Amino acid sequence: MLSHRDSFHKNKLEVFIDSDSGVTFQKCQQISRYLEGAIDENEWLGDKYVLEVSSAGISRPLQLKRQYLKNIGRKLEVTPLEGKAQTGILSAVQDDSIV
Repeated sequence: MLSHRDSFHKNKLEVFIDSDSGVTFQKCQQISRYLEGAIDENEWLGDKYVLEVSSAGISRPLQLKRQYLKNIGRKLEVTPLEGKAQTGILSAVQDDSIV
């Protein structure tokens, strides 16, 4: 998951890492160094930019089916496109819905 912000003359690239096996500080550091080298070499963001690499964390919304599967049995807050947020325990994941 990537997010790029350009505000007040400050380029900011945020990279959120998600993995079924977990994300370590060392993995974030390794990816950060790799990206920094590629960004500098290709001059993608100019001379001044901020690069932040971190794990997706619990506050990030679930987007992929594997993320839902990983969270079966956990308490989630779900907000439908039209409607109010509801909280419950995720008990099943299907192709096009969750229970």
